Amino acid sequence: MPSVLEGTRHNKDTQEALVCVNETYEAGDGRNEYITYAANKLIEAGMTGIDYNWFDFIATWQHEGDWNPEALNTGNSNGTTDHGICQLNSRWHGPMVTDKERMADPYKQIDYCVGVAVDAKRKRTMPWSAWTNGSKEKHKYKFNFDYGNHRTKGKEST
Repeated sequence: MPSVLEGTRHNKDTQEALVCVNETYEAGDGRNEYITYAANKLIEAGMTGIDYNWFDFIATWQHEGDWNPEALNTGNSNGTTDHGICQLNSRWHGPMVTDKERMADPYKQIDYCVGVAVDAKRKRTMPWSAWTNGSKEKHKYKFNFDYGNHRTKGKEST
């Protein structure tokens, strides 16, 4: 998997953020590869503005599923379940979460989630609770960068 920086032209702040994200996890545990892939896909999809930017989605998905393709949350009060890297809810994304072949592939999960993100931007909505309740913010600090304020932050424990 190529680095998110290879073959792309981004401003200095975006490049700095990508480096911080790529340094977050140890090589070989899979999460860096998933994060890099997701960042590339979000950037390619035009998610580079101040609102609905790629970095906020990376932080949101970090909170939702910790980049675990097999993550499962059965604790929703309405009886629904959340699945995979981005914690897709069974009520809203039933056909995807019941497609065992697609859910078995982390990159197909990410492709689907990027599509949901692009649709959310178009509709000016947000389907992930970590975005709407502010939980994503602590993960922006985990990645040692605050994209919205364009400045490097010190690492904080989570």
